[in-house]
Amino acid sequence: EQKNVLGFVGFIFDMSAIHKNKELILAQKQRLELSLESSEEGVWDWDLESDTLFYSAKWKSIMGYEIHEKPTTISAWLNIVHPRDMAMVNETLKAHIDGEESLIYMEHRIRDTQPLKWVNVRGKVVFGKNNKALRVVGTIRDISQRKKQEEIDRMYKDRLVVFLDHFPALAFIKDAQGKYIYMNSFFQKYIDFKTWNNKSASELFDTATAEKILESDRFALY
Repeated sequence: EQKNVLGFVGFIFDMSAIHKNKELILAQKQRLELSLESSEEGVWDWDLESDTLFYSAKWKSIMGYEIHEKPTTISAWLNIVHPRDMAMVNETLKAHIDGEESLIYMEHRIRDTQPLKWVNVRGKVVFGKNNKALRVVGTIRDISQRKKQEEIDRMYKDRLVVFLDHFPALAFIKDAQGKYIYMNSFFQKYIDFKTWNNKSASELFDTATAEKILESDRFALY
């Protein structure tokens, strides 16, 4: 009654299982990060409730951040997206978070990089109760070399098309089913500019001519 301390009442419980589970989760997280790092994949984890992001060391390396830097916002990512890709990146992220798309899959450029750097980004929302989006977890990969090779392939293809279009003979490309997927200008003029795309010889020529063309194709394939 006089507020004098008479004694103490307390409780104690065994936390070893909790610590063991925590250590197990950390070990699994480290294994996942190591496996992704070795596969050239960076990791990003966006906590939508706190609006903070975790970026792995590989992510920072790909995106041009120093290892000691600790970006934690979406702006740290979006601010270095190439201006021409900014709208697409924002729309892709929003569409997935809003449930309009099941996965995030996009490729975008990094601004102020020479040579121009390209990345492939994948991700997926983690939903909680009442289908509320809690976080977005994803990966990022540097695809600059692939894009460079695609550009070289495109250049060679364009050169080939220009060459064939000015070639004074019938030049064409067919698919495995014998459908025309390319005809040069000389060939198109020869068939009087009829619609030819995805059509076979039997659809473009009389029976005798079509049979000769098919026989020629069979011999060439043989």
